Amino acid sequence: MIYQTDDAFPYDIRHFGCYFLSLLFQLESRLGIALMSHAKVMAIYDQALSSHEIEAECYLQDPQRLVDFVAPKKIKFLGKMDKDYAAKDGEFEIQCWYNPAKNFHHFVAGRDGKVTYDPIEGGSLTVRRGNMDSKRIYRTL
Repeated sequence: MIYQTDDAFPYDIRHFGCYFLSLLFQLESRLGIALMSHAKVMAIYDQALSSHEIEAECYLQDPQRLVDFVAPKKIKFLGKMDKDYAAKDGEFEIQCWYNPAKNFHHFVAGRDGKVTYDPIEGGSLTVRRGNMDSKRIYRTL
């Protein structure tokens, strides 16, 4: 398993790449595409950075464009939903957690309200001490 804090990654992924890696994890899980290797993540990151699908601090400018780059016409980004939204059949979630003590947000891959992949090895403090704030929902086409 790879994590955003791995030394193989540049600063922006190590410090801000939680949404990016969580999305790649979900795409690999849903579509069976091998994405979760350092080389593949870096190839996607470099291409997405040069085409402005990812901005500074690993900010996903338009999640649909990134998904279309990785898996054209296979996934639809439905948007940001309330934390209580229950993903329907064919949908998956990227959860946004918030730690009020640190005023910090962190993204993880999830299913049925539970974390399935935390891009911080060993699990993040934000998930352990915070609460889910919202979800980003995607549908497999």
